Amino acid sequence: MSHTSNEIEVKSWLAKILKNADNFSVKIEGNSEKGDGYLGDILFVQVTENTAKKHNLVLKCAKKSKLLREKSPVQEAYLNEILFYETVYPDFVRFQRERGVENGFDNVVKCYGTLISGDMEIIAMDNLKKKGYVLWDRKIPLTRKHIDLVASAYGKLHAISIAMRDQEPQRFESLAKKPFDFFVKFMKMSDMITTMERNFDEITDLMAGELEDGVLRKWKDSKRRIRPFWENLREIVTGMKVLTHGDCWNNNFMHYHINGEPADFVMIDWQLIYLTSPIYDLSYFLFACISEEDINDLDKILQLYHSSLRDHLKKLGSNPDLYPFEDLVNDWKKYSFYGVIITNIIHKFVQSDKDEVPDLVDSVESGEDMADVFNLPIKNTEDYKKRRLYITKYVVEQEMSTQLEANIKQWLAKALKSQNLSDFSVKLVGNSGKGDGYVGDITFVQLSTPHQTYNLVVKCSKQSKVFTRIFLREIFFYDTLLPTFIKFQKERNLAEIFGSVAKCYGTYTSENIHVIILEDLKKLGYELWPVSKPMNREHIEMVVREYGKFHATSVALKILKPEKFQEILATLSRTVSDMFRTPEMQSIVRKSLKKAIELIEEEVAEEIVTKLKHLVEKIQNTTLEFEENSRLNVVCHGGCWNNNYMYKYDGSTKNVPSKLVIIDWQIATCGTPIADLSYFLFSYISAKDIEHLEDLLLVYHQSFSNHLEKFGLIPENLYPREQFLNDWQACSKYGLVLAIRSVRTSFIEKDEIVDLEEALQQGVELADYFTRDIRNMKGYKSRITYLVNSK
Repeated sequence: MSHTSNEIEVKSWLAKILKNADNFSVKIEGNSEKGDGYLGDILFVQVTENTAKKHNLVLKCAKKSKLLREKSPVQEAYLNEILFYETVYPDFVRFQRERGVENGFDNVVKCYGTLISGDMEIIAMDNLKKKGYVLWDRKIPLTRKHIDLVASAYGKLHAISIAMRDQEPQRFESLAKKPFDFFVKFMKMSDMITTMERNFDEITDLMAGELEDGVLRKWKDSKRRIRPFWENLREIVTGMKVLTHGDCWNNNFMHYHINGEPADFVMIDWQLIYLTSPIYDLSYFLFACISEEDINDLDKILQLYHSSLRDHLKKLGSNPDLYPFEDLVNDWKKYSFYGVIITNIIHKFVQSDKDEVPDLVDSVESGEDMADVFNLPIKNTEDYKKRRLYITKYVVEQEMSTQLEANIKQWLAKALKSQNLSDFSVKLVGNSGKGDGYVGDITFVQLSTPHQTYNLVVKCSKQSKVFTRIFLREIFFYDTLLPTFIKFQKERNLAEIFGSVAKCYGTYTSENIHVIILEDLKKLGYELWPVSKPMNREHIEMVVREYGKFHATSVALKILKPEKFQEILATLSRTVSDMFRTPEMQSIVRKSLKKAIELIEEEVAEEIVTKLKHLVEKIQNTTLEFEENSRLNVVCHGGCWNNNYMYKYDGSTKNVPSKLVIIDWQIATCGTPIADLSYFLFSYISAKDIEHLEDLLLVYHQSFSNHLEKFGLIPENLYPREQFLNDWQACSKYGLVLAIRSVRTSFIEKDEIVDLEEALQQGVELADYFTRDIRNMKGYKSRITYLVNSK
């Protein structure tokens, strides 16, 4: 058809649409590109009235293919959009105007009129391109400023529905019943759900090897939600409902920029308008358009949306809390799966090239099912995968977080019964970094009651029998051992007691999970020492003094309350020596020593290398000397590496700590005090301070002796200085051996950390895990060189 005959036809349409226009001419200036309109064709037209007044219009024309209209709800889509421009939006404008609202929702293109005639539906709109509005490149996520602008506008749009229902309920109900349910009808006319499932499988295959195993497993599990969710798309929505935009992908927003910054935008394409959850708009828009950089700020974007909604409700004269943020968050958790699945498909079109976009008419008339058109293969799978990867990871982690939040609330309710905390809410505020907890997972939680807020650390055992046994040891420490020590010291009226331990609010155990609830020391100003730096003298002295008090309390309890001490030993059961001689531990320390020898044998005297090699050969006998040579057995901390000491400071300087808390008591055992002391000192002493090692040992012994005296005991009769120093000479090689391993761990960088549980599931041996190569071998080599030279 020639342009001239087209213009004659277009003029006949416009004669009916532009009721007040007389004596006008028409010039067709172009049409949409392939892929811009799936259910219709778009013409760009210039209308000139009386040879002077000009209008630049866009004519949106529904496709006329009889077969397409039979197999898909093309007509209903256009009737919905006509309904929006002729009825819904004018009523929204009236409602805002009557309430004197300024800066209301007006992100809608001017509609000049519509036409319905037989198998033809046409909408005449302002040509925004002529006014400087542009489409964003669909292959590039929107910037944060664009996202915020659109999210705020959705807040205003949805607020109008809420306020109209509040103030004009009958009118709103009548209005809300008018749109056709395009999506449900489309799914009934095609096998769209199967297409969604196939598309889901394709994405899963693309992301194999890109996601952590746990995240990928959780993503695969979510496939089972697709069919029931979409088969009950309307019925599942029981919360807030508004008239939604419906089709929230990149090409339905036109943006206006000033000096490169977004200043305004217009929403187009209202064919999917329907009364449903506002989350359907939000999740579709955000997962379709958000960038990898901004997705972790999604909570802030939801807050921005809600703030806009509240402000607009207030301007409209309704209670701004008709849709509380808590309800929004709960609805997001329930319904945002909509946006996840629909954008799986949308991003295929987004990342496709023009020559890959199907023509719906050609596809349907060639016998192809409508749903199959949406499962098109694309060449650019890498960019498609990249786009879906960060969305999938975020969604799954949020889902896991939601489930964790529910679990934690349940655990807290049971663990905190003695605290009389029943009416409370829970907010997850973070978790430990990879590698921070070998035998447990750590979550930082804010618990709020009507009167107080508690900042807590929730430690949960990992799903491993070995890890569980170790974790239960720490539960015993907080439930029984520590309270026994504290009570014993108070009964003896000690003015200064050993209590440098985090407050435990409670514990909870079940068949599947074991939990410890502690105070969040970071919120109280406590910090870890930088892991790769040796500790300075002031920090080391504070730790050894506290170990002195802890070990002295153990000795005093053993002498003054022997039955109670024996009860503790019976539960701890395994000694330091027992734990050290396990095959797993022997393998770890033997391999650590061998690698250390290879690294430093050219840097140290041959005599030292010979001693180290001899130690490797006799490693199993190392702790036998504890039992043979040490006169004293105490309860030991056991986990004496950097991340288990947190310090508080009075001033801005971090050189001198004012307080110390010792954490992680999972391998508390019975053994010589030299076990704790040597492990700690060799792990964190500096080259300068190791030259004065005996001074530090005497600081420990003085603290130990002073604390024993407070119990009315005579230190020299129980553990004289000379015996203590002899024990150090005989037993401290234990600490050196463990330090050679722990110092290596201190130099592992964040991107080198591998989760222990995942590594074991993949068949990695414990010894290989703890002795794997690291980048900063220079720092490690320097530290262990001066350690072995000291021996």
